Amino acid sequence: MIPTPLSLLANHLWQSSLFAGLMTLLTLVMRKNRASARHWLWVAASVKFLIPCSWLIALGGQFQWHNPSAAAAKAAASVVLQETTQPFAIPVIPPLLALAPESPSRIVEVLLLVWACGFVAVVYYWVAAWLKIRAAVRQSEPLDVYLPIPRTSFDVRATEVTLEPCVFGLVRPVLLIPATMRDRLSAEEWNAVLLHEASHIQRRDNLTGALHMVVEMVFWFYPLAWWIGKQLIKEREQACDEAVIRLMGNPEAYASGILSVCKFYMESRLASSPGVGGSNLRKRIEGIMANHRIEELNKPKRLLLLAAGVMAVVLPISAGVFAPAGHSTFQDNVPKAFEVASIKLNKSNERGRINGVPASGRLVMTAYAVRGVIEGAYGLQPWELINVDSPVLSERVDIEAKTERPVGSVAEMQQMLQPLLADRFKLVVHREMREMNALALVLARTDGKLGPQMKKTQSQCDALGTALIVFALTPRSQIEERPKRNDSPPCGIGPGGAGRIIGTGLDMGTIAGLLAPSQRMSVVDKTGLDGRYDIDVTYTPEVFSAAALTQRGGTLPPGVNVDPNGPNLFTALEEQLGLKLQPRKMPVPVLVIDHIEPLIEN
Repeated sequence: MIPTPLSLLANHLWQSSLFAGLMTLLTLVMRKNRASARHWLWVAASVKFLIPCSWLIALGGQFQWHNPSAAAAKAAASVVLQETTQPFAIPVIPPLLALAPESPSRIVEVLLLVWACGFVAVVYYWVAAWLKIRAAVRQSEPLDVYLPIPRTSFDVRATEVTLEPCVFGLVRPVLLIPATMRDRLSAEEWNAVLLHEASHIQRRDNLTGALHMVVEMVFWFYPLAWWIGKQLIKEREQACDEAVIRLMGNPEAYASGILSVCKFYMESRLASSPGVGGSNLRKRIEGIMANHRIEELNKPKRLLLLAAGVMAVVLPISAGVFAPAGHSTFQDNVPKAFEVASIKLNKSNERGRINGVPASGRLVMTAYAVRGVIEGAYGLQPWELINVDSPVLSERVDIEAKTERPVGSVAEMQQMLQPLLADRFKLVVHREMREMNALALVLARTDGKLGPQMKKTQSQCDALGTALIVFALTPRSQIEERPKRNDSPPCGIGPGGAGRIIGTGLDMGTIAGLLAPSQRMSVVDKTGLDGRYDIDVTYTPEVFSAAALTQRGGTLPPGVNVDPNGPNLFTALEEQLGLKLQPRKMPVPVLVIDHIEPLIEN
């Protein structure tokens, strides 16, 4: 997958929402257990917004485990994980037909500007509240109170500012109490309120609240982030309520104290400064007075929590550990590079040869023109490379490149040439669309029925790349050695010979690319067909047709098994595959060379 900023964001929100849904189910299962357990579930849902799943997979990739016998199972698991966690990912467009970005869209810039405005507004709101409470702390006086719990790690201070009791600070928290509150509460109510705030400090609720403030700042536009914040406040207040009742055993006095505080003092406006009056006051008072029996976590529920943790953390990390070599569920569009590479000028007149074996991570190109190397690296046909006046493109080179890890496909091996060319030739390129004559591959029949020689594949071809065409079209005489049978992919382009195209598990982009060389112009898929297909089309190349042979007074070369009176490619496509080629003038993706320098040999 080649992610875009919007698809990355959509996938991250989907992953975080999926995890929040799981936490919601767990809190429902644990509704009769302690509120502190449910609070930590919501904390996990909040933190998930700050930890993309791709980071966990990348972490697992640092400890990748290789087992060739399990490659198929690992690939299948990787595909399942990718489809689940990245429903909005954009499929890689075949390099041969890769659409260059059109004129830059302003939508991303506009959305980024809107996000920045919202971010600044939320930050301003929280900072203003924080400054107000900090000012109250600075103007406060130490308050000597007794608490039946240790309080060596925090101070209690009295303020003249009218706000509800709250906890301020992360490293050394301060319990801030209105100076007039003691006179308005009974002794039991006073102790209950102090115990409530001290419980917030012991639980580090100011820290978890601050973490979620960051989530709300970054994802201010996402309603789920704010809803999770409300659940955090509700459960943390209930957790403190339960702690106070356990210590005091007098829910009536505690409820009365909360009501008195809410009557006389304003609620704190800072989420990281927990106070007495947070959450739904009516439901809290009802819960306090009901004083329901709290169940302890039993073994099944503990196992359920463990399973949730495995799904959320261990599973993505394991996906990175056991991912097939050279494969990443969350790929970026930066090609990997060869670890060792050598490029030297070749002054001979020998024919160019290719020896590329992805399974061994080794590529050898001998006596190849630089232009041909660029075409192979970017999956281009000759007419798709623009600005080719530099004499450097005609130079012939020998390339030996190797990586210690197996490469996933020929397509990936081709792309690994790109950083090598940029390094040794200072090659700078960009893609763009240019209006030119091309052929549109469309359905031949209005009912969409395909021909007898084109069928949905039954083979497992998910890992098949579509940049195989450049190397696959290389004549056999130019290929020094081929991978062993066991290293060959189960799908791809078969050895059809002249006048025959055989393919197993090919997508429409690949099929269109196969037709381009014979027409010497770009072929763009306009069929609208998804999935992969098996094809077997037989036709008579123009050079071997009866008319061409009669005109030059020749016969078929030895070893060429072609019917001179057979259908041409256009007719064969329509009759055998149910497709046809229509000449059109259309925007075609091309690669423009902006800069290239003579080879820096090594």
